[in-house]
Amino acid sequence: MNDFHDYRLWQTIQQDNALHAGVLISVCRSAGSVPREVGARMWWRPSCTLGTIGGGQLEHQALAMAAALQVDLDVGEGEGECRLERFPLAARAGQCCGGTVWLYFEGVPAQALGQRGDRVINLNEQLQWHDVLPVAPPPLYLFGLGHVGQAVMKLADYLPCPLITHDERTHVEDDALTLIQTAVAGSKFLIMTHSHALDLTLCAAVLQRGDAAYCGLIGSASKRQQFIAKLQARGIDPTTLTCPIGAQGQGQGQGQQGMSKIPEHIAIAVAQELINLHAQPIH
Repeated sequence: MNDFHDYRLWQTIQQDNALHAGVLISVCRSAGSVPREVGARMWWRPSCTLGTIGGGQLEHQALAMAAALQVDLDVGEGEGECRLERFPLAARAGQCCGGTVWLYFEGVPAQALGQRGDRVINLNEQLQWHDVLPVAPPPLYLFGLGHVGQAVMKLADYLPCPLITHDERTHVEDDALTLIQTAVAGSKFLIMTHSHALDLTLCAAVLQRGDAAYCGLIGSASKRQQFIAKLQARGIDPTTLTCPIGAQGQGQGQGQQGMSKIPEHIAIAVAQELINLHAQPIH
């Protein structure tokens, strides 16, 4: 899974490494129940830590090992030391997860990560790790910055994709249609303008693309029924329309009964809906 959080973390690590040497700690293999997935990373130097490999005793012990590598790196030349460590969480870290994590430690000289690409690393005679660097996933386009739209914006740092906003009160309708038409495949769209007529125009444009990962429309079950009828009358398949938005994030399926209507609660539920969608395997 390629998450925007992982991409931004990697960018931040690269920026810090442009000035400082440090130790990159990566989860390169796992078995059983573990706190983080393969590819999770953490950056350590004496006055800075970025990211997490799962917290708890696992991370506490890993940072102590990173400190030892950092000492070697400070007095050495060229590439720093690399090290593979196997952590049975119950036996070695006292964590009841019960799984096993393999951590790859790399002492990294300053400015060494700027040109790094995907790699295949021979961990030992039997194991290889395909270290694939994160890239930015397709964005979420948010149309309409009313109460719910502004609440979604406050969660931008926690969404699994970049956020691009558009408000019809400060942009013309053609701008919104251009954004939809030029978006990359797999983009997500969240529609909540002040106008139901504009909502319908934008929904139609998104659904006609046929390659959107998500088309969410704010509104009630009644609005959903009306939009489905109008879209079908235009010959547009509304099957992938999500309305009401946030229903799945609040555990309500496509229903609305029992859902909170507080803007911030809707925004949180939409964020959860998008996270759930992002975590689904691609077939």
